[in-house]
Amino acid sequence: VSLVYLVSFQIEKALLINTCSLKGLAVSMNRTFKPARVMSDYEVSIITAVANEQFIVGVFFHFTQAIYRRIQSLGLITSYSQDSDIRICCRKLMALALLPIDQIETSFYNLRTKSSAAVKQELHQLFLYFDHQWIANVPMKMWSVHGYQHRTNNNCEGFHNRLNQRILKAHPNMWTFIKCIQNEENRFRHLLLQMNAGAQARKKPLPLVSFKTVSIH
Repeated sequence: VSLVYLVSFQIEKALLINTCSLKGLAVSMNRTFKPARVMSDYEVSIITAVANEQFIVGVFFHFTQAIYRRIQSLGLITSYSQDSDIRICCRKLMALALLPIDQIETSFYNLRTKSSAAVKQELHQLFLYFDHQWIANVPMKMWSVHGYQHRTNNNCEGFHNRLNQRILKAHPNMWTFIKCIQNEENRFRHLLLQMNAGAQARKKPLPLVSFKTVSIH
């Protein structure tokens, strides 16, 4: 059975405390808290706290945002917005995370060397950044999301959004927060009973999105 545990992270000390607490809770439930992987952003404190025991995978959204922020800091946003060749090349960089690990480095090399002279000149600093940060520094197994059913932490973000909507206060008192958590537990226990009885989860309609497939090789 695939289970997702939503954990609110703060500082490194709190991470270690939360990890120990979850292990103790698992024992009380006759379970073993040993997740196959931990999906999070690239916060150093999170990686430090769980790296010795869990396989960490970065959230695809944060990976693409890191590249986009570098595009902005390098002053490439105008070229990205107005030049389709530049934009496609940048998006191919972001899409490298969707490839199997053994294809990433070769695909990056091909993208870097086979782009037009104008693109290579314009994106020279971006290529250097990607090579240093995502090829040499951060292990590719940490940012490749190939083959994963969940490539984001949307389930966690959705839970936080729902919790905020239920509380309706920026700084609720402890009793309000506890009551909200209790109500959420009751709701999800009820949903679990329905699912175990054969009820089907309602799927949200997907928006229609037009897209163009491009090769990254």
